Amino acid sequence: MSTNLVGHSNTIIELTLGAAGALEGCISCTAPQPTLDLPQQFAWSGDGKPTNINGSAKIAWSDATVTFLGTQEAFNKAHTKLVACHDNPDTAKDTYVITLKTKDGQPIRTINCKDALVTSVTQSDHDANGSQFLTGTITIRPADVEIT
Repeated sequence: MSTNLVGHSNTIIELTLGAAGALEGCISCTAPQPTLDLPQQFAWSGDGKPTNINGSAKIAWSDATVTFLGTQEAFNKAHTKLVACHDNPDTAKDTYVITLKTKDGQPIRTINCKDALVTSVTQSDHDANGSQFLTGTITIRPADVEIT
């Protein structure tokens, strides 16, 4: 059986912050990673020995991060979402979508971070003598993830 594998370089990263819209200038990301959590529960049998009862497994997702160019508009949008998540986390939960695209704009992968909260927004160090771009990083904590 032959499989055509296609690799992509110079991909485009888009981040949509729910109703707040797209965060412009995304340059890198770390996708959320799943971990299977299978709790062990024990019950005591009639002869006093522990018996393992298999509970239901749960997938826990790690945080996603997206680094973006540090424009004032991008920082404001990311910071506004962070403040909303701080002020009222229950109503601030939203679906944030990370889309990876080819350099001609064709979708490669879509990562839907569901019931997610923004947990941090950081900015790079400032160096007036340097030649680096100012960047920001937004950290998103999803309750669930769907990857298509």
